[in-house]
Amino acid sequence: MNAILGFLQTHGVLLLSGLIALLWYLFLFRYRPRSFIRFAAFPISHFRLVLDVRENPYTIPITLCYLIFAGGIASIVSSSDPHAFLIGWCLALLYELSALTAYFLIPKSKRILLVCSVIILLFVGYGAIKTIQAKDFQIMNNFDFAAQVYIFIGSILAVAGIIIKDRFAKEVDAFFVFFGLIIYSFLQSLSTIMLAFDFVQNFDFAYYATLITLLFWLVSIPWVKRLKSRLT
Repeated sequence: MNAILGFLQTHGVLLLSGLIALLWYLFLFRYRPRSFIRFAAFPISHFRLVLDVRENPYTIPITLCYLIFAGGIASIVSSSDPHAFLIGWCLALLYELSALTAYFLIPKSKRILLVCSVIILLFVGYGAIKTIQAKDFQIMNNFDFAAQVYIFIGSILAVAGIIIKDRFAKEVDAFFVFFGLIIYSFLQSLSTIMLAFDFVQNFDFAYYATLITLLFWLVSIPWVKRLKSRLT
């Protein structure tokens, strides 16, 4: 029993992220055809849908959980190599920032979206390079704090826009997605503060911040299904 609890505590985020990606894909993904092969290569097999998060906000939890799961597997396979951990961190951060920005800019201005995408890439890339050069995760942690503040504010604006403009019936998916991102970014912002004191000793804060968000998206699945069936 202790071994099982220990495994869940260590790999809970890994298992839950894979489960959520699969369940959102099975129950909330509206497009056909679907298959395990398509799911296994989700960001590639459904590339156009992933890009258009404005019309397909439900792809955000799937893609983010997919990246978290893939990063966890890479970390295990590489025996917790710090470079593998950093790459997984950067990929997830790139997607979070890009998806939120795209939600607001699509279809208003593709040119501005392209410029913002380049800025996001340079921002995360510069943080990763400086982290590798200094061999210190605290540098990337500082960049992560700034990114999470941006995600927190942007997600609040997204949820507020849905409520104020009375679009809840049409954007049930988006409401639960961005409400989850509000929880995620708020808790991650707090965890980056704790990590600034001691990255290794306080890493559990970031772990549980992610775990809480994943649990929210997990319990959201039946609510989203029920609300969508009632409102459509």
